[in-house]
Amino acid sequence: MKTENIIFLFWAVIFILILCQFFYFGPKKRRHLNTYTEMLDGDILSYECQNTGIVINTKKRTVRIFNADKDSTFEYGSIREINYTL
Repeated sequence: MKTENIIFLFWAVIFILILCQFFYFGPKKRRHLNTYTEMLDGDILSYECQNTGIVINTKKRTVRIFNADKDSTFEYGSIREINYTL
């Protein structure tokens, strides 16, 4: 696996964690609603929080991003950049 792929996977997971922690209501409500599922199964890393999630498949070289309304799958080559804020 190339170094840039590993870096991409790391930042994608960090990005989803930040979204779930900081952009989901106030602290009282977040305490009850902030449940998530994280799974690493061979070539697939998935993370889901409140019907929003990301699935990274290193074998197929795809990234799936979904929520309650949309579901999109992208190949590694079609992702130009990832922006994030800490």
